[in-house]
Amino acid sequence: MASLPAAPEPRSKALVPAAGQQPREARAAPDPTPKVKAPQRLHSPHRVVAAWIEDERRSRERWGAPWGSPKSAEGKALERRRLLILSALFTALERRGHKVETERGAIYQVSLVIEGQTFRYVLSERVSQRRVALSDAELKDPENVSMHRRFRQIREATGHLQLAVTGPFAEKQRWSDDADGLLEDRLSEIVKGLETLGGAAKATKTRRDELERQRLIEERERYEARQRRLRDQNQWRRLRELANRREEAERLRSFIALLRQKAANDGMPSEELAGWLTWAEEWVAAWDPTKGGVAAIMKEVTSVTEWDYRS
Repeated sequence: MASLPAAPEPRSKALVPAAGQQPREARAAPDPTPKVKAPQRLHSPHRVVAAWIEDERRSRERWGAPWGSPKSAEGKALERRRLLILSALFTALERRGHKVETERGAIYQVSLVIEGQTFRYVLSERVSQRRVALSDAELKDPENVSMHRRFRQIREATGHLQLAVTGPFAEKQRWSDDADGLLEDRLSEIVKGLETLGGAAKATKTRRDELERQRLIEERERYEARQRRLRDQNQWRRLRELANRREEAERLRSFIALLRQKAANDGMPSEELAGWLTWAEEWVAAWDPTKGGVAAIMKEVTSVTEWDYRS
């Protein structure tokens, strides 16, 4: 007896991952706990940071040191840290499926697009403020005397970097160098925090979009209700006009019949009079709205819209 062909393997078997292999969906999902580390050198910076470095190089070659560029060793060190942090942050965000976008023709205008929501950021040196008493000479200044001013605020550089992020719905978050560590050591926390902000902004947008959708629906319903009321009022007005025309036609018929009878009684029949009375009767017949029957009246009334009777 010929052997039967082997039964084909179930299709579901091909979907079962091999031992130690993750399904494709699991491999594509970003790590819920990102591990981000700032590089020590700018040998391969993110494309946006690379564009900044190249722009500054060209400016130095053509014009010298750009205005506002750090001159002290401390300032240069902070700027280098700033570029390293942003390069690592931009790279990590894009690897996790987010976007880093620049305005056309403005490479320093950078937006972070997370969960489809746009965030602005500022990474700069944190400046502290403190109040100091005015000196004796300052206390005698006329302006300070008139304003009863005895103290002034002074701003002092701290040497610490601070990252401030603002979302589309006023979501705000700040991270700073502090006793727990530098920003370079907190990049994983920052990325996770940005994703949390993105999720919150997306949820807010969804709620606002739904509220706006409901508002538009309700506004449309109110508009349509107003239009229906106006249409009903106009159709009622047309029906009353037709009733008045019917009554007027009946009065005119009675009047013409009276004229015809009176002419006969007065002995003044003539072709001219007969023609004139016939003309009058034809006009009355045309004026009578019931000449076409009930269907014609209903058609004329229902054809009236909310836009009729508008001056």
